[in-house]
Amino acid sequence: MWPDQLMPLLKIYFDLSMPYKDISSVLANDHGINIGERQLERLFRDFGLQRRNYTPLEEVVEFIKNQLAGSGSMLGYRMMFEKCHHNGLVVKKEDVRIIFKELDPRGVELRQSHRLKRRSYYANGPNYLWHLDGYDKLKPFGLQYV
Repeated sequence: MWPDQLMPLLKIYFDLSMPYKDISSVLANDHGINIGERQLERLFRDFGLQRRNYTPLEEVVEFIKNQLAGSGSMLGYRMMFEKCHHNGLVVKKEDVRIIFKELDPRGVELRQSHRLKRRSYYANGPNYLWHLDGYDKLKPFGLQYV
């Protein structure tokens, strides 16, 4: 069966939101067409069928601008990404990070300066130095330090 003849079948199963694995098995069992999942992905891409329709970046930029004008100015890009998703915007986290960096470079710089700073230790050997940071990973084994 040629791809243009296969297209109506694929469209039906795609519109039913069936996973690629299920579409592949239905095509094999009901229609005698053996197509792998990767080939299905390629066919869907070639026919312009996408599972994820991203929100136009102009809308995302406008939303982030509005958030930065209000209480969202204290948020990092990860929380802003979550806020976008809660408001129905489908966007990549990397896009939010880049938009954030363009719209609020000073805020990004300030948030980056508070990153975790690793300590450097120089010890004479293994288990010579223990750092007591409040994480009781030894407590389940009966070792407690006060």
